Amino acid sequence: MRYLLLCLAAMCSYAAMAQLSPEELRKHASEERHQARVQEREIKTAEFKQHMDSIILTHNYRFMPSTFSLQPAGMTRMIYNPNFQLGIYPDYTDIYLPYIKGITPPYYITVFNYTITNLNNYVAKQTSEGWTITFSSSLFSANTYTFTLNIYGTTGEAILNISSEMFNTVTYNGTIMGNY
Repeated sequence: MRYLLLCLAAMCSYAAMAQLSPEELRKHASEERHQARVQEREIKTAEFKQHMDSIILTHNYRFMPSTFSLQPAGMTRMIYNPNFQLGIYPDYTDIYLPYIKGITPPYYITVFNYTITNLNNYVAKQTSEGWTITFSSSLFSANTYTFTLNIYGTTGEAILNISSEMFNTVTYNGTIMGNY
């Protein structure tokens, strides 16, 4: 019975299509292709969000920066060195990032090159746009650095802010990659 109804519906649809002009047929076909592309893109976006969620939940990923700047309103600098990264691993955190030190000019660039086994106050919170991850560390100094990583699930963009008690905040833009 169900098969008969499907055949009848197909024949009615074909009969209705046969009455359309060639322009109306093209318009109808174009609309169907558009709807199919919209659905495919929505599925791909949902799959990408799931992929980003799974990377964060494994606690095994890297932040790969492409730019950084001193806040407020500092000059944006490009990062061309592919080795700079913030690596989050199950048992340690690898920090290898350029950093701008100074409260007033002249500022100078230094490099954070640390491997930390114990992070203070590590929190990964899922938000409506993705994830916010925060933790702090002294990085073997008298200063406390707070790392705030905002990850946007739809675009894959990640923004890292490193703030401290002694220096201005430095903001990095980049992406997240899983450690495979």
